[in-house]
Amino acid sequence: VKYVFLYQETGYVEDEELMPPADEVRGRLFLSSIPDWKAVADWYRALITKNTVPDPQITVKALELTKDKPTQKEKARVLLEFIQDNFRYVAMNFGDHTVEPHPTNEVFKDRYGDCKDLSLLARYMLQLVGISSRICLFANELGGDPQNGLPNPSVFEHVILEILMDDGHYFVDPQAKGFDFGQWPTAYDHAHLLVIEEQGYRFDNMPVSKEEDNAIVSTSDITVHPDGSAAFDVRVRMSLEGSQSFRETWASTTDQNKDKFFEHLEASFTQGGTMIKREVKGLENRYGPVHFNLKYMAPNAYPVANDMILLKEADQSDVPDFAEQKRVYPIFVASNTLFKNTNTYHVPEGYQVNFVPQDYQMGIDFMAVSAD
Repeated sequence: VKYVFLYQETGYVEDEELMPPADEVRGRLFLSSIPDWKAVADWYRALITKNTVPDPQITVKALELTKDKPTQKEKARVLLEFIQDNFRYVAMNFGDHTVEPHPTNEVFKDRYGDCKDLSLLARYMLQLVGISSRICLFANELGGDPQNGLPNPSVFEHVILEILMDDGHYFVDPQAKGFDFGQWPTAYDHAHLLVIEEQGYRFDNMPVSKEEDNAIVSTSDITVHPDGSAAFDVRVRMSLEGSQSFRETWASTTDQNKDKFFEHLEASFTQGGTMIKREVKGLENRYGPVHFNLKYMAPNAYPVANDMILLKEADQSDVPDFAEQKRVYPIFVASNTLFKNTNTYHVPEGYQVNFVPQDYQMGIDFMAVSAD
């Protein structure tokens, strides 16, 4: 029997900045022969059971790693770190293993796997030390809500874990090195999950990450001189995701390239001046943000016009353009990200600040500027 489907778009949707997911504004076509989501969950649960293969080597390793760890969270953390440090990610997007994980004993022996392989191995090792966890099929928020379509496992592009411990439950990606419990990359915010429970299933969402985890915060203490030169004392705290990316790059970078990085940093900030002090903190840590502390002199930091010094800072180029008078769709932001920059100026003696009223505040939901 041959079926022919004619799919014709009925209208054109013009793109706007920060649009909601496509299934909410354009609509989507779904085809499926699966009766309901329970069938998907039952099918995947059977794959989990089939491929969780007992192996004495895995048992010995799990017990060895956790023998001195008194709490469930410490046990879970050391097992996840073991997988992150000792297993390579290899995509399995062909053949039977496009959707079916490899047996846990094979993954442990081979020391590689994809997201579903490593999540299943992590689940088994957690189980061996008395910690329950569940496989979660994952679809990021921008891809749309799977419940808006027909049951089909292909709408999920990733697999993670829900770990149940004494102090609560945590969604964890065994591959996400550098993210502790309650932390994850920004692309995971509010992602859609099909959680495969022991007997049933449920749909859930990743929580939206904490603002401080995704914040890039800089504070600058700036002493301005009459000729427009200035002394800067700058402190920057990177986001967790940016920090981890920097750590990984730094660990694999040669000493020569590290020197070039600092040369570029000095040229970018000092504008022909002198770097007095540079300090990077947090590179040695597995978790938490990386901090940059810089002190430098810049000879032409601010333009001088007659008897005025113009304190103009660089534009924020990543601010969306909302110049259109009319917007068709709601504004949709897929991550809880904050860029916060605080400048404190010390102006030369005999100068006063003009054209900035007291309690100057302007802003919209996505950007705010204030001055005292």
